[in-house]
Amino acid sequence: MIRRPLTAAVAVLLLATAACSDTTPADTARPDTARPDTAVAPPPAAATGTDAPPPDLPALPEPYRRTLTRAFGTAAEGRDPTMACTSVIARAAGNPPPDGGAPTADAVRAFELCYVDVRARYIEHVMDEITPQTPADVRDTACLKIISHAIIARSSLGTFAKNVSLDVATLDRTLADRVRGSVQPLCPDQFATLEGQR
Repeated sequence: MIRRPLTAAVAVLLLATAACSDTTPADTARPDTARPDTAVAPPPAAATGTDAPPPDLPALPEPYRRTLTRAFGTAAEGRDPTMACTSVIARAAGNPPPDGGAPTADAVRAFELCYVDVRARYIEHVMDEITPQTPADVRDTACLKIISHAIIARSSLGTFAKNVSLDVATLDRTLADRVRGSVQPLCPDQFATLEGQR
């Protein structure tokens, strides 16, 4: 069982990392402030591959789109997106709304997208690499990869769900329903943990 002090420390570390890395010089540079003797770089080429936003990404403010695109790209490459989602979660739910206030619809949607949709993409990528014919040790490794991801994401990102009036148990069930068809047949013991039952 993960102790609460460790959970809090992990969450604080993830959010601190996100706060430091979310804005880069490229994000804030302005051509009109360049020195006269410095050539202004041409506009960047259109994003491709994992730098391109998913075609079904909802219309959201640019900071959310940028960080969500990064998180979706990480998941599509088969890399755990928990760290990539910290930028989204920090912006959407790093602080609760003022007393009597409510989270914005954009913040709620961005949180849901990273906690459910991005993670589902990662889990499906992991499951695509195994079949019933896959050697047991390889299959077990994939199942353990999914369960360790679920525990870490829930104990770090999930702790901020209440700041945007979301219930982490409901989000976990939504995620589990999304990937049930691929995970439950090959990783039945781990599926209960993914669903939040353990």
